[in-house]
Amino acid sequence: MANIVRYSSKQGELDIGADGTKKLLDFTIPENSGVYDLSKAYIDLSIRGVFLDASGAVHNSVSGDSVGVFAGTAEIQEGQPAAADAANRITYTTAVNKTGAVLVKNVEMVSSLRGRVAACRNVRVIRGNLSAYSSSEEDRRDETTSLGGSRQPINQFELGNLAELNGIGSVPSQQKNLGVKIYLKDLVNFGKVRNYDSAKMGRLDIHLETEMCEQDGGRIAYRANFNATGVNANQAGSPWTERQKLEATLPLMSALDNIPAAAVGAGQTLDVTSVQTSAKYTSVKDSPFWVSQKVSVIGGASVVAGAFTRIHKILSIVHNDGSQTVAGDKGKLILNLDTTNVNIQLAATEQYTQCSIQSVVPPEVTFACDSQDLVCSVVDGSGADSLDYSEYHLVEDNIAAGTNQIQRSYQIPPNTINCVVMFPSPIYSHDFVSTYRVAINNESLSTRDVEYGSAEHIDMLRKSAMNRGEQLKDNNEQLQTDNQRQGQPGSYLDVKSIQFPVPLSSAIQLLDLEVTLTAGRTFTGRMNMFFEQVKSL
Repeated sequence: MANIVRYSSKQGELDIGADGTKKLLDFTIPENSGVYDLSKAYIDLSIRGVFLDASGAVHNSVSGDSVGVFAGTAEIQEGQPAAADAANRITYTTAVNKTGAVLVKNVEMVSSLRGRVAACRNVRVIRGNLSAYSSSEEDRRDETTSLGGSRQPINQFELGNLAELNGIGSVPSQQKNLGVKIYLKDLVNFGKVRNYDSAKMGRLDIHLETEMCEQDGGRIAYRANFNATGVNANQAGSPWTERQKLEATLPLMSALDNIPAAAVGAGQTLDVTSVQTSAKYTSVKDSPFWVSQKVSVIGGASVVAGAFTRIHKILSIVHNDGSQTVAGDKGKLILNLDTTNVNIQLAATEQYTQCSIQSVVPPEVTFACDSQDLVCSVVDGSGADSLDYSEYHLVEDNIAAGTNQIQRSYQIPPNTINCVVMFPSPIYSHDFVSTYRVAINNESLSTRDVEYGSAEHIDMLRKSAMNRGEQLKDNNEQLQTDNQRQGQPGSYLDVKSIQFPVPLSSAIQLLDLEVTLTAGRTFTGRMNMFFEQVKSL
């Protein structure tokens, strides 16, 4: 029976802000502390959203009410929103990936008695891309251990991963911390060891360099799940059937029908502590409102000076069942607001033309990490005296801008069983490979150029997966985007890599590689070659 233990990071702080400089994490498994199943060990990060106003203060409305609760999603973004560049490459916004290893740039593990036992550079590249092959789409969608996991919409609105929202009654909604797990087995193959004996192997020091705040990609970023008017911000313009069931002529989060349109005399005031929507909701699940939500109550008037905007917080929500007012109001929502700045005084000539309510979207969101722990399983029994595993040796190369074809030679390190070639930008391998040819020690692995996506190419992928002790679960070579919805085009983005087995040899071998891209495409500029070497400890 396993015992669970936690070891805190030595740094005590991880900076994942826009200009974060504290990127290192160090953990230690003490010597003589038991036998560990490293395959179940993971780094547990507790990530919190910090919602700021334009001045940098914690977000508070202009009217001085208490801090609201904001919906939205924390996710890993690679680059800027999807758009084709001059070479017709498309950058990722967010790809749903099973592994939290996309947050890690470099990793090293050192045993006090056996020395360095594992290391890998550009972890996020090799592990992030291989996840597209070693996991199915269902695996990636259902996985809850990483950012960018399953967040399917509830009708037209997503719940997100940063808040627990209450859409009815008066119980306040709450911001919540997002737990992110990074498994050691997803960082290095040594992390798959099930019987690390700290008495025989000594203290195990784990060093990580994270990459969570890079502006060119690989950063934790905030995405509002819908904009101020209630339209899904990630899919604005999408033909939501649920939206059509409501009022097609009105934004979902718009008109109020209990603020009179008649003129209000000078010296009189209008109370907006309780408002009722014009839209009717068959189910509260269709509603874009929640308790503790920050909203703007907006009034237009025939005289410009009479227009107003008041920021409030929703204190409670009532779903009108027809008993609150007239039967014709059944299905509408009654939103009870806080009492700050509710009295609106108008001039004698002023008259309301339309009043609406909109969500307040925070102008700035940053992230903080409240805790960083290594969670380990201590198991019964004794560990092995020796361990067999593999690790990736990285060779980086640059390709001149505008290049469509390359012919290169490299040295394959001893004891290599696989080679994986990727073109990261900056994480995922995007370049549109058309054909390739591989020769080892002047012996070609194929009788002709291998066409990308052909049966021969898939066979290469399958053999490589077998060599690393895995199953090829997905040969579509695509990752689902975070905003994927059933039936929507452009929901998948390609992952392009070249993988092939290498005959095992204790000597250095010569690799000749030829790669040609699809006509009209050019290389991103970077090439990462990962040589998988077998090791024994």
